[in-house]
Amino acid sequence: MDGEIRLDGKSAVVVGAAQGIGRATALCFAGAGAHVLCADIDEEGARATAAQAEKDGGKAAAVRVDVTRSADAQALAARAVEVFGGLDVLLFGAATHDASATVPDLEESVWERVLRVNLTGAYLVSKACLPVMIKGAGAASSSSPPSSAA
Repeated sequence: MDGEIRLDGKSAVVVGAAQGIGRATALCFAGAGAHVLCADIDEEGARATAAQAEKDGGKAAAVRVDVTRSADAQALAARAVEVFGGLDVLLFGAATHDASATVPDLEESVWERVLRVNLTGAYLVSKACLPVMIKGAGAASSSSPPSSAA
């Protein structure tokens, strides 16, 4: 191999897959051979990413997730098991911010939302997905996901 990373047969969850870095990563993972579950609060955007991954020859599915809700994080992990039989790779790319506000002008409720999505969300998703990854330790690579975006 010439430095190219291959993820053939691996399963990946990409949170924040509807746009930006999350979308680019989901497409990259699919292009490298991973079966990708595209997760985002923007379900339509996640579906569009999954559809593009499949159009490009990859395997992908989509799911809506609100990372600020523990139940959604748990459902995401369960969906990865349902679709892939396990989970090998987790990328948390969900984030929010208010680029127009400076600290003196930033409303406390906006700050709390940033913390909920960017920090607590990463914790909740990791807490839900890591046990699946540890338990499977490569078992997901033998699973075959559906051939179209779910």
